[in-house]
Amino acid sequence: MVETSAARALPANSPMSEDEAARQLAQAWHAVVGSAGSELTLCLLWAHWAHETGRGQRMHAYNFAGLKGRGPSGASVVVWTREGPTSTELVQRTFRAYRAPAEGARDYVHLLKKRYPAALRAAKVGNPQDFSLALETGGYFTGDSRAYLKALASLSIECRRRELVVAALHGTKPD
Repeated sequence: MVETSAARALPANSPMSEDEAARQLAQAWHAVVGSAGSELTLCLLWAHWAHETGRGQRMHAYNFAGLKGRGPSGASVVVWTREGPTSTELVQRTFRAYRAPAEGARDYVHLLKKRYPAALRAAKVGNPQDFSLALETGGYFTGDSRAYLKALASLSIECRRRELVVAALHGTKPD
């Protein structure tokens, strides 16, 4: 991993627990949208986080969903990754970097609101199919759309079954 100068003081690797991710996403949703997210909403956001970060174990600089480019502070990290549905070749890509989990989670929800409003609407009702389609239509991911949807739907169901966002629902006031 290569860090840009703005990211030197930021944690390059920032693994996060599933419970902490749920809490951060709940707080970010409340801060950006202005209301508490439902269990379906938060489970879908958690599923997206889990899919994009390997359940938090491949999370870099508090980037909740593999957002490319530079974060609000201008920070980024360059990471080796695979692009495309069948790619086996590693390429370097620049990903947004954040100082703290709350900053990364808020930027993620803000990006959905600003650039992917159809995905935000689908998240509000907990609809993985419309969420995935909106992200694909907007150019968010380069992978196989059926596999992406299957992963989001399965992870969302797991989140509800394991009640991962229940505690987060009781503490949605932003930090």
